[in-house]
Amino acid sequence: MEQYNASRSTNLFLDPLYTSLTQELSLESLGPTTISSTQLNPQNIDQIVEMEMKRIQENIARKEAQYVEQMLVENPITFERRNNVTVLRKATSDSSLSPEQQRLQQQRADACRRSRYNNKVKKAKSKYRHKYISQKLQQSSQMLNCIKDLIVEAESHLLAQGLHKEKLHQLRSNYGIERPANIVRVDVNAVDFVLPTEP
Repeated sequence: MEQYNASRSTNLFLDPLYTSLTQELSLESLGPTTISSTQLNPQNIDQIVEMEMKRIQENIARKEAQYVEQMLVENPITFERRNNVTVLRKATSDSSLSPEQQRLQQQRADACRRSRYNNKVKKAKSKYRHKYISQKLQQSSQMLNCIKDLIVEAESHLLAQGLHKEKLHQLRSNYGIERPANIVRVDVNAVDFVLPTEP
């Protein structure tokens, strides 16, 4: 019987996506220590999945923080200074104030500038964080669509080779795969990622 092979173009498309995702998520197989301490059985499989999900989430958070910091380095936050007219008007009004009042006014002005700057930094971090997550979501969606296409293609090939539908249904049940008719592809180009804008 002819063996089933995925199309070369599909493999070429899936390879870089898988490599990128595994590098970002740092996917690793369970080591001997993990298996010995937590035996794989139905009773503790949920615990193993929870441990792995926690590790992946921590790694994603670290990668996200690194990306945000790198983007801030490459795109420094610019802070506009007051124009000359405003400075001149302020200097004129300050002439009637006592030294203590001027000192308090300067402190309030400095605090206001720091607050404005911190708000700009927070908005920039939020924008870059959203951009990072959007990029990873697009990669995951593309990979998921490709895998779903492979499943449909493999099932069609198996049916053409004489596999009974009952056997195919059993395989789907064993591996928790939805029926091809119910598999919904994700259109990543139709997803609208709205990034926060600065005032």
